[in-house]
Order: sequence, then C-alpha cells, then structure tokens
Amino acid sequence: MECSLDGSVTANWEGIRVHSIATHPGSDLVYAADTHNRIRQYNFSEKSSTTLVQEDHPIMSFSLSRNGQHALLNVATQSIHVWNLQDRCLVYRYLGVTQGHYTIHSRYGGINDHFIASGSEDHNVFIWHHKRETPVVVLEGHSRAVSCVAWNPKDHSMLASASDDGSIRIWGTEEQMRRQQEYKRERARAQEEKEERMGSPAVGEEGSSSREEAGGALAQQQQQQEGEGTEESDAQSSEMGSELERAEGSSSSLSSSGRA
Repeated sequence: MECSLDGSVTANWEGIRVHSIATHPGSDLVYAADTHNRIRQYNFSEKSSTTLVQEDHPIMSFSLSRNGQHALLNVATQSIHVWNLQDRCLVYRYLGVTQGHYTIHSRYGGINDHFIASGSEDHNVFIWHHKRETPVVVLEGHSRAVSCVAWNPKDHSMLASASDDGSIRIWGTEEQMRRQQEYKRERARAQEEKEERMGSPAVGEEGSSSREEAGGALAQQQQQQEGEGTEESDAQSSEMGSELERAEGSSSSLSSSGRA
C-alpha cells in the first residue's frame, strides 16, 4: 500500500505477508519477499509490480548488491542464493550455512564487495568469496544462532555479528587486534598510575585497605579471565583477515568477469 502525506491511499497491491524488503539504490523501486516464496519489484511511479524471483522454499531474508543488480537470499533449509534481477535467474549458491527455523541475514561486503557474510543457526559466522561456493572462513565464538552480520563501511576487513546469545562480536584483522590489545594495555597502565598517585592509606585505614586490595585482586583476576576468553576470538579474527586477503589475491584473475 502507498499513502500520501495526508494519509490517503494512492496505490494498493494484493495483501500478502512480506518477510523482507529492500529499496533499489538511486531509484524509487522497492523489492519485497513474500509468503509465496518470491521477490516482487514494486514501481511506485508507474503503480506496477513484477515478480523477479521465484524460489521453491521460503525466502527468510534478502539484501541487494551495491549496484542493485543482484539479490542475496537466505532460503529456508537451503544454501545462500544469488539471483540476477535483470535476467531473473539464479547465478550462485553458497554452501555451509544452517538455516530454516530462524530468520538469518547475509550481507555483501569486504574488499571491493567481493565477499559475502552470513549468520547461521549452528552458532557460526560464514564468509565466502563471491566466486566460491564453499566458505573461505568460518568464525566460531557465539553460543547460539547468529542472526545478523554487518560489514564496516570504512574498514572492509572488519565485521560485526549479532547472536541470540545476547552478544555482538567484532571481527577484524591481526593489525586491528594488535591495536585493540595496545589500547587495553594503555588503559591498564593509566589505572595503575592513578592508583600510585593516590598514595598509601593511613594506619587507621588498614581494614579498608585490605578490602580494596582484595577487590583489586578480584578485578585483576576477572580481567585475566576476560582476556583468556577473547584470545580464541582474537586468533580467529586474525585468521579471518589473512584468509580474506588470500582469497581476494587468488581470485583476482576472476574479478574481470564481473562480481555479484
């Protein structure tokens, strides 16, 4: 349904439940995935609609490539599908992801938008080069289904993932992880210097000092445990950056044939 600013209906299409929606960059075209396992294009200027994609299974979610020529689909119980919207045909499948019970989202991104990332119901994040059907990286760290991913628009080797475990994880390269560790060390040093400037407590404050020392020891232990808990994720992040660079380098000969 299309409405004017005063609330009156200016156009109306068939009443079908929509799972996902996207807009074409640079135009007034709108795309919607509905309960008929299809994606339809709606032209608000011409008040028309056209079916561009027809799948055999429910389309859980979809997104468009930067130029709007391809649609990236998460299809229930199936792989990740890429459709050419102009030719109206399936052009790529990406294997490995588990989906069907929850809505999982995937996104184009990475170096030159040559990579695809997706969450998965098996708690992992999958990354593919757009010319390969098998993942180049599988990131482990979440404890429940990963429903959404997002690439950093400024740093193409950084990725965020959101999970039903209530956490958001940031994945990056070895250099990014090194800068993060340096930042943590700088904060720890600043805290130590602050405590030293405060000086030793008076004799009458020995009981309070003991409690503060115990609390400080506990905080230090918690920081150590946190560091151990993130060590595996940091290592996977470093591996992700290396794998993306290797995948892009080894596939450079394919880039001239176009990208999804």
